[in-house]
Amino acid sequence: MYKKRKKIHLVIQVMKKDLQKLPSATRRAEMALSTWYLWEKLNPHLLKLRKGAERICKAMRNAAVEDANFKAAISGNVAAQCFYLKNEAGWKDNALIDQSQHINITYVRERINSENSVSPAEISGRNRILPSSVQSSDNGQKSGKNGDGA
Repeated sequence: MYKKRKKIHLVIQVMKKDLQKLPSATRRAEMALSTWYLWEKLNPHLLKLRKGAERICKAMRNAAVEDANFKAAISGNVAAQCFYLKNEAGWKDNALIDQSQHINITYVRERINSENSVSPAEISGRNRILPSSVQSSDNGQKSGKNGDGA
């Protein structure tokens, strides 16, 4: 029982202080990962201990990375400065679009049939791009396979 407590204590300590995840912490305590999971299954308190240690480990890792990024930004690393300003100061990459030369173009898609036809002459003068079927139609007459209009 004493060895088990000692190993549990060592695993949790390695996770908290050395910022190791559970598989490497159990290896360091010279025990199998499956043994830890078996102990967790038998004692739910171990699960809470592990989850708490993992939260502490993650927070400390994030803090270490943030500190390293801040030091790099202070030392003049432009990429680190941009990263820091985007994440901490709320800066964003915004593309500026010049709207002064913006032209509105309307695309027309109309179904041409014998009852409802539009000739290019009716649409001339409008700012539209027409499908080739409208421009090449013969005054709205729909032709059959033989070209006889039926």
